[in-house]
Amino acid sequence: MLHLRILVPGDLSAPVESMLLGEPGAVHVSVVAGASREPSGDLIEADVVRAALGAIMSRLEDLRVPQRGSISFVELGDVRSAAAESAATVEGEFGEELISWDEVAARTRDDTTFTWAYGLLMTLAGVIAAGGILTNNELLIVGAMIVSPDYGPVAGFCVAVVGRLPGRARSSATALLVGFMVAAVAAAAIGLIARLAGLVPEAYLSGDRPVAELISEPDAASLVVALAAGVAGIVALGQAKSGAIVGVLVSVTTIPAVANIGVAVAFANPDEAIGAVAQLAINVAGLVSAGLASLWLGQRLSRRRAIAEIQARRRDRTRVRSNGD
Repeated sequence: MLHLRILVPGDLSAPVESMLLGEPGAVHVSVVAGASREPSGDLIEADVVRAALGAIMSRLEDLRVPQRGSISFVELGDVRSAAAESAATVEGEFGEELISWDEVAARTRDDTTFTWAYGLLMTLAGVIAAGGILTNNELLIVGAMIVSPDYGPVAGFCVAVVGRLPGRARSSATALLVGFMVAAVAAAAIGLIARLAGLVPEAYLSGDRPVAELISEPDAASLVVALAAGVAGIVALGQAKSGAIVGVLVSVTTIPAVANIGVAVAFANPDEAIGAVAQLAINVAGLVSAGLASLWLGQRLSRRRAIAEIQARRRDRTRVRSNGD
């Protein structure tokens, strides 16, 4: 269940309150008159089931609440009440929404710009991955994939493209590109330091590089995995499944490929660097294309479902009024 928080001018308070009170998937509706200072007006809160979010957001947009006020929602860990149990039947009525456009868009909004924290994590991921490549340690590679936050800009880019937000799309693409460059430079630096200090393992120097070879030799399976991970990532964002997001990060070799580019450059190995570039391109292309397709379908199904619910309830109200007459 989600907690919905709405700030509205006084003239919109009654329509929004009425809409929420008439929504079976919304419970615990409360109104605090005059609580909002910017915009000047009322604070309205409610708990809503995921299945009802799309319809509610559509009606709030029809009322121009985002333009004149604000809407926000957060995940609730546990809600216990008779009303909440009754609202849960809405999930059974309309079925669970597999990809919630509104939730995916909300969760990727903060991942569309390059920040110092993002840059630091990409640097650390590049360092860890470089260590894994030089020592043929697959556990370090997995650790680097978990540390890397690069899926955020990928998902943010997909949302921006489907939502027709060119500025946000450019910002996400820039964050992803700069992050990859930072990670590659960090990996190259580790490679150079290890080389100059004589700390490179003998196995790597003699050409025994199973981890590097695995990364720099992409095949058809790389694309299949990237496409599957792209769909899984969007679904996980829409369902707030953090464990599934971690699985996506571990399944796709973006940060290992970036680090391998840096290490290969440090050791003047152009063939390995080219192979890693190909691996990176395949993985990013798979993630983006699958993410775009999933979001495009999810957005349309979400809106179509919301419209169908609204129309069904209008018919029910018309039928009730006709019977009353």
